[in-house]
Amino acid sequence: MVVRRKSAIEKPTFKGTRIPVSDVIELLATGLSIEEIVRDYYPSLSEDMVKEALHWVAKIMRGERCVGVSLHHVGGGGSKGCCRC
Repeated sequence: MVVRRKSAIEKPTFKGTRIPVSDVIELLATGLSIEEIVRDYYPSLSEDMVKEALHWVAKIMRGERCVGVSLHHVGGGGSKGCCRC
């Protein structure tokens, strides 16, 4: 994930895209599956990217800090996991 600093509101987006993580989370909340989201809404994402973003969001919700360099590695398909914080 990347935080775009040029926008008025800094939002985490999937690496290499302009897709806000919050948009995908909202689709999941409606009951869509990760497979449906990737297939029907955001084919530029992979299922692994969405899963990594969910892991990142869970860390944020637990109060763990995932900022700085860690943000730039989420959703990038790396083998080391989404956050290294």
